[in-house]
Amino acid sequence: DHIIIPMVAALVFGLLSGYPAASLMRGYFRSLDLMEEQLLSISFAQTRSACCDSNHISHAGRPLLCDRKVVQECVSRWFGSEAAFIESIHHEVLNILKPALSGTIFTREWA
Repeated sequence: DHIIIPMVAALVFGLLSGYPAASLMRGYFRSLDLMEEQLLSISFAQTRSACCDSNHISHAGRPLLCDRKVVQECVSRWFGSEAAFIESIHHEVLNILKPALSGTIFTREWA
């Protein structure tokens, strides 16, 4: 009898503290999977900017330069092409982020 009560208490404590921790970890890794999906599906064709949403007309009625086109031009100059940029995101960025974020879940030392 004396051993059963502490064992039950330890089991209850483990369940009460372990479930939220496991749930948090599952959520974290699900968000990593979502990040990977988003990085693998990135494209300029799907990108919109506030200027696009206003049909490139300012509140004052003047034409606006398209932010998306400016970014596309910069990317083309920096990477050589949009395809090279997308390839860089798919391989270099993902290969850096995925191991770093999945290997180090807690980035702050508590000791």
